[in-house]
Amino acid sequence: MSDQPKEFEVTDEEEKRQTTIERNLSYEKLSAISLIISDAKKYGGIRFLYSVGFYVSLVYRLGHLFRKFKLGIIIAPIQALITMFTFCRISPKALIGPGLVIHHPTSVFICPYASIGRDFNVGPRTFIAHIYYAKDKKGCPVIADGVSMAVGSVAMGKILIEEGVMIGPNVVVMKDIQAFNSVPPPVARGIQRAKDGWV
Repeated sequence: MSDQPKEFEVTDEEEKRQTTIERNLSYEKLSAISLIISDAKKYGGIRFLYSVGFYVSLVYRLGHLFRKFKLGIIIAPIQALITMFTFCRISPKALIGPGLVIHHPTSVFICPYASIGRDFNVGPRTFIAHIYYAKDKKGCPVIADGVSMAVGSVAMGKILIEEGVMIGPNVVVMKDIQAFNSVPPPVARGIQRAKDGWV
C-alpha cells in the first residue's frame, strides 16, 4: 500500500497522460522550419501547395512561434482572416507535433493548451476542447502520436487518446482511448414511415 493519501496517489492513467505530455513537449525543440517541412511532406509531392489545410497549419506554426517571443500581434490579422474564411481556429497556445495534416479545414477547432503528438490527421468540423473552463491547462485533451480524427469528431475534457487511435465520423470522445483502437461512428438505421409523411 502507498503511504500517500488517496487524493495524492498517481494512477496509471495519470502517468500515461503525463508521459504523453512530456513526449509531445519534446517536439518543441524542433525548429519551425522543420515542423513546416514535415507538415508539407505529409501531403505527398507538391500537393501541399494547393491544399488550404496546409496554409492553415502554416499560419498556426507561425503563430505558435511568434507567441514564444511575445510577437503574436504580428500574425494575428492573418489568423483572423483564416478564421473568417474557413471558420477554422487552431489556438497558437496549442502544442502540435510534426506531420500535421488538415483535410478540408472547415470549422476545425483546437483549443488552447491541447497537447497533440506527431502525424495528426484531422478532418473538417473536428472539435478538440475543454468541457467547462477554457483557461484550465489540465482540463484539455492529450493526444499521442499517429492519431486520426474523421469529419465531425469531437474530443472533450481531461482525456488521453493514445497512440495510433482512429476516431470515426461524428464520434464524441469524453473518455480515454487505448492505443491502436478504432472508435467507430454510431450506425444509422432506417425507420419505416408512412408513404405520405415522415411518421
